[in-house]
Amino acid sequence: MATDQPSSQIQPRPLWASNLGMWSILWGVLSLPCCAPIVCIHNRLTNPSLDFHCLPSWYLVCVVVSEGLSLAAAVLLIVAGAFLRRARLSARRLHLAYACLMLALTLCNSLLVWLGLGFAPIPPDVRAGLNVGAGLAVLWATPYPIFLLFWFSRAPIRQQVSTWSASKYEGNKATPHMEPPST
Repeated sequence: MATDQPSSQIQPRPLWASNLGMWSILWGVLSLPCCAPIVCIHNRLTNPSLDFHCLPSWYLVCVVVSEGLSLAAAVLLIVAGAFLRRARLSARRLHLAYACLMLALTLCNSLLVWLGLGFAPIPPDVRAGLNVGAGLAVLWATPYPIFLLFWFSRAPIRQQVSTWSASKYEGNKATPHMEPPST
């Protein structure tokens, strides 16, 4: 038949891309509630009866900016996961951008808490809470970006992703899944 596409042009969607895309969407959605401090700090800054008298004002500004960037990173990861599930060429770049953004943001936030507030006159219980919070943030925010950097830097994955194009996968939702390339 002249209207059928040759089977060499239609490729099955990779199983790893579908699964990792779903994990990215899930991780992004789970990261959204971590951006809630923006609302709390905004409410306390606009309501004089609630104050952060023990924290420097520059720190509160940094927290609001950081949480805004975290929100943007969570949305970026959700979009990257959706693109990866559809085997889009830009999915790799979006995942790498997310990974670099989150690692830099986590490092800056941790240094801000551990070094920037080191000389501020903060009560010991507040300082302990900030240190625990920064430690938990490092534990939450670094494993997945590090995994993404390693995963997408693998030669077989880079090679497979470079062959993706919208026309090969578009409208091809019922194709069988492929296993990841062997190393």
